[in-house]
Amino acid sequence: MKSVSDIELIKHVEKEFGKPIQSTAELHQLKEDVYSVTKKSIGFNTLRRFFGFLPKTTANATTLNTLSNYIGFLNHTTFLKHTHINDAWFQWLRLQEMEVKDNLTKDDLRFLLQLKLHNKDYVLYFISLLKSLILRRNFNTLYFIFSVKELFLLSGNNIAKISNTIGLLFRSLTIKEIKKATKLAELKLFRETVLYFMIDYSSLYGYYGVFLHEAVKHEKKKEHRLFLKLMINYALFLNGKKKPLALESPILRTVYPVLHGRYVAHQILTSASVEQEEIIKTCLATHINKEDIMLFFIEIIPALIIQQRVDLMALILDSNYEYLFNLQYWNNKSCENIYLTAEALVAIEKGNYLVAKNHLKFVDKENSTYDYKEYFHVFYLIANYYIAKNTSKTTISSIEQEFKALIKKLGFHYFNLAFLKKYFDSTRTTGTTATLKRP
Repeated sequence: MKSVSDIELIKHVEKEFGKPIQSTAELHQLKEDVYSVTKKSIGFNTLRRFFGFLPKTTANATTLNTLSNYIGFLNHTTFLKHTHINDAWFQWLRLQEMEVKDNLTKDDLRFLLQLKLHNKDYVLYFISLLKSLILRRNFNTLYFIFSVKELFLLSGNNIAKISNTIGLLFRSLTIKEIKKATKLAELKLFRETVLYFMIDYSSLYGYYGVFLHEAVKHEKKKEHRLFLKLMINYALFLNGKKKPLALESPILRTVYPVLHGRYVAHQILTSASVEQEEIIKTCLATHINKEDIMLFFIEIIPALIIQQRVDLMALILDSNYEYLFNLQYWNNKSCENIYLTAEALVAIEKGNYLVAKNHLKFVDKENSTYDYKEYFHVFYLIANYYIAKNTSKTTISSIEQEFKALIKKLGFHYFNLAFLKKYFDSTRTTGTTATLKRP
């Protein structure tokens, strides 16, 4: 299959030659004409391959430069720069046509695959198409796209951009509209690219919760079923309906660090105080790759905040500080925000309110990814409440009102004003935490 740039070069060569190249005789004439103009020779079989008379191989730089010279350019790079603006516009125009269609054709699919191969901005084009399909409620075409694995063979960073965008767009739909889209949860590619890749804690009682319950009906893989059960149980816990259910089997050590951490968080939420200390002691004694530590504890810290175990948070922060704040990618910002909030809570417990205020000052709320933003803000408000209460002359009623409104919006009825106001009155420690040192 010819690249977009090769097709464009062929068009320019045929225009310079004066007619389409449709026979080997015309190829011989072109070979002579190229030499006459450039004083450079291209092999006949090379031309046959480039024009599709033989199975195509990637043309080398010399061939591309010579053909570019033939049509009046200094080299192939200059040709590409000259044609890029027009190429980009026609690609964008083609995408706009696709966005307003009710159905995509095989030619449309081929276009997307070519775009993926040859355009560095493919992800932005692709996100634009997905956005249009969701906003037009064209879930059948969205289903078709998520049936084509090749479109999604991208880096984790780019998949995160796609899943973030899709989740944000689904938030704009009503639950009734989302239920019409749940057929997508049948697809392994959709589940693994969207539902399992960007966990929307802030929509556990919105679109994301609807998709989780639908995905359970179709998922067969053991670790993914564990993820779904953990998330559904956590949603029930946050809603205040009941404590999370016990799990039948222990976690596999080979699972992704976030899932492992999520399992540990579940244990913390279902365990007594002394057991929680043993759980954290085990975590600190377990060898975890340093590059995984940030992702492992991102699920555990919120569980400890909920259980008011500031003492155990302090142990984790002291033992793993340099790895917890090892920010590598744009979507790790939420991890950093959670750990900064945990540091603020630890400082408040010690009465160091100005230190706590300084920790919160570094929280980047605006650049926290949408999936964690409001969920994380619950914990941020707890810390901010006690900082304001002890360092500011202004009223704290505005924080109380914001807390109440956020809990209502998220459906997290486990929390209430009493939880907020008495948070540090009932934080727990048994006095044994000084022995819980990392080996």
